[in-house]
Amino acid sequence: MAQLIVCPSCGAEISSEARQCPHCGHPIKSLENCNGDGAMNRKPDTHLAKAIIATILCCLPLGVVAIVYACKVDSLYAAGDYQGALSASRKASLWGNWSIGVSVFICILYVIFYVALGGFAFLSSIGRTF
Repeated sequence: MAQLIVCPSCGAEISSEARQCPHCGHPIKSLENCNGDGAMNRKPDTHLAKAIIATILCCLPLGVVAIVYACKVDSLYAAGDYQGALSASRKASLWGNWSIGVSVFICILYVIFYVALGGFAFLSSIGRTF
């Protein structure tokens, strides 16, 4: 059931189901972003800082995907799509974590390879071979 709300721009009473004020055209946030009490849900975290750091320092392809999802959070929330914003936030965090995880895994493989290579070089310098 539609309620009457006040337009934040012109002060006219309008339906809560309206997307914009019929008097002044001001966009009205939908009640999708509201919790059960009618108060606005908190905007989900964008995880943009993690995505940028993961892109620069870790794995570029996965970090770019994280940045794309992080940039969607604000626009989806502003459009009234709280569930979409929440989903984009979760995906941004997930892709950022994968980027960092892949980078750590590659660094561990790099260290193992060079330790093994150093061991073989040491053994061959003292005359032992495999």
